[in-house]
Amino acid sequence: MQEQDVVVSTAVHAELAKGNKIAAIKRLRTEQGLGLQEAKEQIERYLVRHPGLMPPTQPISNQGLLMLLAILIVAVLIYSSL
Repeated sequence: MQEQDVVVSTAVHAELAKGNKIAAIKRLRTEQGLGLQEAKEQIERYLVRHPGLMPPTQPISNQGLLMLLAILIVAVLIYSSL
C-alpha cells in the first residue's frame, strides 16, 4: 500500500522553505488539529517527497573549529594554573 502524499498549506510550505521546521510543525498542528508526533511525521514525509525544500545545514567552518580549539586551550591553561 502506497502512502498518501502529505498536503500542507502554503504557510507550512513557506516555513519549511525558510528552514523553520519547528514552526512548520506547530503551524500544521494548529491548522489540522494534529498531535505533536503525527505532525512531525507528516512534515518528515513531506520533506522526503520534497528533498530540495529545506536549506542544507552549514557545517562548522575551519575558522570556527580553530576558535573553539583556542578557547579550549586557554581554558585548560587557566584551569591548570589554579
